[in-house]
Amino acid sequence: MLLRQFHPIVGQALWEVPAGTVKPGESPAACARRELIEEAGYQARRLEPLGEVLADPGLTDDRLFLFVARGLTPVPRRLEPDEQIEVVALPIAEAYRMIDAGEIVDAGTLVALLRLRCQAPSPPLGERAG
Repeated sequence: MLLRQFHPIVGQALWEVPAGTVKPGESPAACARRELIEEAGYQARRLEPLGEVLADPGLTDDRLFLFVARGLTPVPRRLEPDEQIEVVALPIAEAYRMIDAGEIVDAGTLVALLRLRCQAPSPPLGERAG
């Protein structure tokens, strides 16, 4: 699944995977599970790490921790009051097509999806990256 969210700082809606800031005392995996529920309304049976990357080492020491969520179950979303997020379920092959077409420009989303694509064959039908 991908999220479509408007970002005022760039003045456009972007395609992205669920993401957020790790809270003090929270592990990256716990943050990923929390953000998946809050933004997308899904709980994952398991998370598989896809590694980590530096967001922009020339400006910040922020790290992006990447995961693929598997075994998704719908749960109520918990959006922030100012968040307007559209959740779009689609085949992983469509997400790869969107990358190749330049429709996905969010760096964290690109790296996560490209790492997933390089890792192994597409997951079985019914399982989606997130």
